[in-house]
Amino acid sequence: MTALEAGVQPTKRVAELDKFREPIEFIYQEHARLRACCEQLVELSDNLESENATTAAASILDYLENELPLHLADEEEDLFRLLRRRSSSDDNIVSVLKLLCVEHQQDIECGDSLLESLRLIAGGGQPLDRAMFRDYVRAYAMLQRRHHAMENNEVLPLAFERLTSEDMVELRRKMTRRRGLLTAD
Repeated sequence: MTALEAGVQPTKRVAELDKFREPIEFIYQEHARLRACCEQLVELSDNLESENATTAAASILDYLENELPLHLADEEEDLFRLLRRRSSSDDNIVSVLKLLCVEHQQDIECGDSLLESLRLIAGGGQPLDRAMFRDYVRAYAMLQRRHHAMENNEVLPLAFERLTSEDMVELRRKMTRRRGLLTAD
């Protein structure tokens, strides 16, 4: 299927592909997007009565359901695999990657209640327990900040050092394919 058949305009497709020119930089940008999403989530939890609560909840929900899974796959299926291949034992990265994968799984498992509350808010309702929602959101945001600090300060700098140009091409190709931007090698 071509980009036009898929409903993607050529200039939009080029702009989308351009974001992946530097895949590690794109991952840094995704971490910033998730931090911003967490900030919006905290703000939403403090202002459930605001007139834009449903819109904010729908936007956050869209990101968490559609973009975040792609980001997690970028890291776990591609980036971490490449790092394991290229790193030496002196890098001490294997245990960090294991921890990050466990945290990714916990995010997915714990995210169900968060997503359920966001669906209620996006539909004009309220979380079943507003205080619990607010506390959960704060804990989630704090864990995400810590998680991304570890990725940004340990994993991504090592990726810049260790991954080859061929690795970067492979990473870019898999990331764009995952998003339906490339269909062939």
